[in-house]
Amino acid sequence: MSKSPSLTLSEVEAQFVDWRRTRTRPQTPDELKTQALALLADHSIREVCRALRLNYETLKRWGQEQATATPSEASFVSVPLVAGSAPASELTPLTLTRHGSDGSTLSISGELHPAQWAWALALLQERS
Repeated sequence: MSKSPSLTLSEVEAQFVDWRRTRTRPQTPDELKTQALALLADHSIREVCRALRLNYETLKRWGQEQATATPSEASFVSVPLVAGSAPASELTPLTLTRHGSDGSTLSISGELHPAQWAWALALLQERS
């Protein structure tokens, strides 16, 4: 899935409403899936599901699909942006690495806002 700019919950909700009203195909576009998943950095899964009129299983499946993308697609995972620009004092440098029993390795490294690290930790937990 491609990188998308960070949008507010209400902006993504409006895009889902518009897509549902004008859709020409039954499957949710990848861009909307990516935007819905990015909202989880700042909102609970319950808030996102309620606002976007999605069920938990659908959102969970989208996250799993993104996490299990082919290696060429998964070589870089975009971390959702935090609303506004975070002051440098709020950024924390850290590297997280998870080695899977199947031989896979997932590493997340950089200076991120605590909300972004929470998202990254959730991604690691999904893959375990």
